[in-house]
Amino acid sequence: MGPGHRGRSRARGVDPAPEEIGDSVSASASGVSRLRRWLDDDEHPNWRRPGPSRRQMRNDVVLALVLAIAGFASLVLMSSYGLVAAGGPVSLPEYVVAAVSPLTLVVRRRFPLSTLIASSAVFVPLFYTSFSVSLSVVFQASYFAAIYTTVAWAAHRRATWITLLVITIIFTSWLGITWAASPEVLEDLQSNLAESAGPINPVVAYAIYATLLNLAYLCGAAAFGRGAWRAALRRDRLEHQARTIRDQAQRLARNAVVEERLRLARDLHDSIGHHFTGVGLQAGGARRILAASDDGTEVRLSPAQAGLVRESMAAIETSTREGIGELQTVLRLLRDPDEVETVAGGPNGTTKSIQDLPDLVAGFERMGLSARLSVSDRDRAHLDNLSESLSTVYHHGVYRMVEESLTNVLKHSDANEAQVHLSVNEETEELLVDVVEHGKPVSHVDQGVVPSTGSGLRGMQERASVLGGRVESTSLFPWPGWRTKLVLPLPTDQHSPRKDTV
Repeated sequence: MGPGHRGRSRARGVDPAPEEIGDSVSASASGVSRLRRWLDDDEHPNWRRPGPSRRQMRNDVVLALVLAIAGFASLVLMSSYGLVAAGGPVSLPEYVVAAVSPLTLVVRRRFPLSTLIASSAVFVPLFYTSFSVSLSVVFQASYFAAIYTTVAWAAHRRATWITLLVITIIFTSWLGITWAASPEVLEDLQSNLAESAGPINPVVAYAIYATLLNLAYLCGAAAFGRGAWRAALRRDRLEHQARTIRDQAQRLARNAVVEERLRLARDLHDSIGHHFTGVGLQAGGARRILAASDDGTEVRLSPAQAGLVRESMAAIETSTREGIGELQTVLRLLRDPDEVETVAGGPNGTTKSIQDLPDLVAGFERMGLSARLSVSDRDRAHLDNLSESLSTVYHHGVYRMVEESLTNVLKHSDANEAQVHLSVNEETEELLVDVVEHGKPVSHVDQGVVPSTGSGLRGMQERASVLGGRVESTSLFPWPGWRTKLVLPLPTDQHSPRKDTV
């Protein structure tokens, strides 16, 4: 391509493509992001280091005092054996500056950026007024500590890095600024380096050496400070994670306690409450028979009435004995949780199974409710095959929910009969339990003996929720009647309910 073509291209004013501009902007933004990620932390850009503790502030005071004493002593020693700059003996103000300048470190952690700016403002004029003090080890260490502390503790990170950039530019340009402001210094340097024999010009070599030394000094202090800042960030994140884990553990412990209390409340309500509901109803029936047979002087019972009273007393005795047995089992479990498995398989254990439903239904006969359990042969065979794979929680939950449903019939209906129907829906893999009665709701005369708190239905819903199912309670149409339907998924191994939620 010739020169003329290049000229025509420039004349037409060829502009860069928008894609090229976008790529350059994106590259610049990604470079800034990488720089910021290196300087601070990309995941926690707004993190601020917690302020210093009292102990750390006391340590700063001690450090400043030690450096002040060391600065004064070092200047005395340097002047005593002649290691001072030309220009005469060390003056009293120089001793004062050597002792006072490290005292800015007293507030280095509380006001790190201000400490660095103040130390830098002292350093520059001190180089010209007291060269010996500015180059002393103590003063250099104090300034190093100021840079380190600023990077490690400053809250305003952008201001910190901008300040350090300005200071770095000043220090790397130090010799040029000094020589430009004072040609005598350059002439003195040239005369002192006149006898050098290296391959590089002495002044250039000295300038490079001094620049690299200043960069190493500044960057080293900043790197140490950045390491301390990131270490503090890691400690803070670890402490935050530890607090989170501790809080979660406490919440889990509280939830476990609440869950256990709810489980015990359900068991006490469903098992013992069921027995004493029967006791109350039977006692109430016997009392009414006796009241009806009382003529004011004596109680006269017909053979039929006497038989009813005897049946009521026998039912009370049986329910009381069974209730006390279950109460003792619950108390034994509370005293020794290791007995859970042993008790669950015992004859009086609180953990019942679906196979115990016939005995449960028969027990309601003694309380005056003629209950009937119906299961088709096909569904019975299906349940028998699944029996061992169903968890203890599942068996226990089904038993208690049927028990509570029949107890509600006794307490809240005038029905004398109830039907319990079990079936398996193989398509949806669900167990269906229907408890149906055709009585009218009553405000029972013995509500003082058998109070209703509404906790029974709530307990059924909680049990069904643990098993992943639901409870539906609806009135029958045509009325009267009530239906309680339990829909429970048949659990698989990976979805089995937890054992601790019985």
